[in-house]
Amino acid sequence: MTILKPDATASPHYLSRKTGIPLSLMGTILSTLVHDSVLDARFFIFCNNDDPELIHGFEFMGKKELRDFIIAQKFTCPHCDSKLNTQNIRVAFVKKELPPPPKAL
Repeated sequence: MTILKPDATASPHYLSRKTGIPLSLMGTILSTLVHDSVLDARFFIFCNNDDPELIHGFEFMGKKELRDFIIAQKFTCPHCDSKLNTQNIRVAFVKKELPPPPKAL
């Protein structure tokens, strides 16, 4: 975890390449660290605009926020009316700023 700075995001693919840990195992490790509150997960969804320069992306702090956005927008980008690409939702992991351990008495 020392290769990640607090508040910096990293994908499972990037961390797998940097550490040599297989991608399937990296996903399990990262999910466990999110569950243990060492990392946060961020979710990204993009629209399917035909013009690559007009693709919009949206970032969410949790699955519920992402799901609520998709449903509220009726699976459509609010900026360009293209469909949201729900088949390719990206996840990035963020290292939390942890408090220092307590000093020994």
